Amino acid sequence: MSRFQGVFIFNLVQWTPIKYLGYSYPFWAHAFGWFTALSSMLCIPGYMIWLWRNTPGDRANKIRLIVRIEDSVSQLRERMQADAGKGMEL
Repeated sequence: MSRFQGVFIFNLVQWTPIKYLGYSYPFWAHAFGWFTALSSMLCIPGYMIWLWRNTPGDRANKIRLIVRIEDSVSQLRERMQADAGKGMEL
């Protein structure tokens, strides 16, 4: 379990409704807060699952296609220098 998962689960277990100056917020406000927090946190694992399911091939092929780049470092360096030169012309 990663640190993120541990902190998230601990936060869920220890959660108590917020009170401010004696006012207890309604349930929908808490639900909306959790929804907004989770909407940004779940984008990366959601995209990872979507990418894994939509990449063709077996496990080794998927890892090769998703994780590794096909260009060599020298090709990437030349492309970055060419792009930097184009930016200088503007």
